[in-house]
Amino acid sequence: MSHRQAMCSTPPLRPGKLRRVVEFPLTRIVVAGIPLLALMAATDQVIVALGLVPGAIASSLVALAGSLLGVALYAACVWRIERRSLAELSGHGAAGELGVGFAIGLGLFVVTAGLLVVVGVGRIERGEGLAAAAPWLVWVTATAGFEEILFRGVMFRLLEQWLGSWIALALSAGLFGGLHAANAHASAASTLAIAVEAGVLLAAAYMASRRLWLPIALHAGWNLAQLGLLAVQRPGHVTRGLWSSRYAGPTWLIGGDWGPEISIVAVALCLAAAAALLEFARRRGRFVPPPWARR
Repeated sequence: MSHRQAMCSTPPLRPGKLRRVVEFPLTRIVVAGIPLLALMAATDQVIVALGLVPGAIASSLVALAGSLLGVALYAACVWRIERRSLAELSGHGAAGELGVGFAIGLGLFVVTAGLLVVVGVGRIERGEGLAAAAPWLVWVTATAGFEEILFRGVMFRLLEQWLGSWIALALSAGLFGGLHAANAHASAASTLAIAVEAGVLLAAAYMASRRLWLPIALHAGWNLAQLGLLAVQRPGHVTRGLWSSRYAGPTWLIGGDWGPEISIVAVALCLAAAAALLEFARRRGRFVPPPWARR
């Protein structure tokens, strides 16, 4: 090797330096986040390729299998890279957090829909009963678990370690809204609403508990209410559930093609719930300061 080649070659990273690079939050986001995103996309493609309908028994089982693989992948990253136990998914206290989160999510959507009925822009009719609603429970649990592991377990948690709670809250909410921009009938308004209401609320749920059970259950409860319980009807397809609900009125009030999920009522209620959870986290000292404010 010539003298010039020796001068230009890059020395190999020492084990200590390599460990610091691997443990840097942005590195861990890439290492864990990209495989999880790929697995999520692959699960969706399998459902589409098999011609399965979301919420049916077969599609729900495929979604559940993908979600369980996601949990295994996340656990492997935590054990191998972070070298710690999976405290955010430990069983101790999980039942209580699941119950509280599910009640909050279900209640927020039911109250939203109820208010729209009261003001005369919504109508709830008889649906197809429990037989139509039951498969949705598996679907919403699987999809909520997968999304919460990716967005709160990986993205929010690691961004928070790096940049502090407030910046992580804003960035992860934006990323969560961006993911839903690929959905049918998505618009700038729907993307912003999902980011503001769901992205902020679910991150606040994680901050309040410092575990994933609460945001998973909250997310699942919200989705079960709109899909399996009230079966919100949207253009282009029919949703079957315990009841059936339809909405007609100003887009800002009823949410347009997306339905009550992105109505101004839902945004206001979810932000109020997020504020309560953030205050709970603040009182218990669970906010992470930005790097420039740390000792």
